[in-house]
Amino acid sequence: MKPTDTKLERDPRFVAARVRCTELQTELTALERRRDDVESGIGSLPNHRDRIGDEAEALLSGGNAAAILKRDELVKNLDELTHRLAVLREATSRQKAIVSTLRAEVGAAIATDLSPMHRANVAAVVKAVLQLNAAAEAEHDLRESLYQNDVPYSSCITPMAFPGFGLLRDPYSRASVFLLDCVEHGFLSVSELPANLQPYGHAKLHKPAPAVVSAGDSDGWAAA
Repeated sequence: MKPTDTKLERDPRFVAARVRCTELQTELTALERRRDDVESGIGSLPNHRDRIGDEAEALLSGGNAAAILKRDELVKNLDELTHRLAVLREATSRQKAIVSTLRAEVGAAIATDLSPMHRANVAAVVKAVLQLNAAAEAEHDLRESLYQNDVPYSSCITPMAFPGFGLLRDPYSRASVFLLDCVEHGFLSVSELPANLQPYGHAKLHKPAPAVVSAGDSDGWAAA
């Protein structure tokens, strides 16, 4: 079976959109530098307090005509660059939105392809939880039987509960919470839960639990 390609680049539309976005961003950065250079050029010119009067005098004398023309040219360039920057920023923003939309679309397709594998992985974890719980129950019940019979055992039997796992007989243990989460997210049905957890499974799904016909521990899941 051919492995699923989990890279967004598997869709040429995403690749093309991202390349175009990079091109626009590069052009935008270069244009911003040009704009900064023009602003610096304008700032380096003499700051006339009475520009109209000074420029009128320059036109009469011809002394600063070049400076006036330079300023006018720089201002014109700045206006053009400012407009171009606004256009580029808007284009870049729109292209980023296109990339984001394609990323979500392609990502959803990849996730859909991998969904059966994910469900199989979760099923394997559920199976392992049930197996570990059975072993943990046996380890716990052996010690509990000795305790109930007032048999001292600490000299040769060391309690070896799995830290943090708990037991499925406890609906608030981490093992139970995991199985209930599996019900909530559709990996297990309520009927697949141990009997003592089924009311909690119905609660997870916001459904009323069915009436209990009889109470007992014949299924092996009831609390000891």
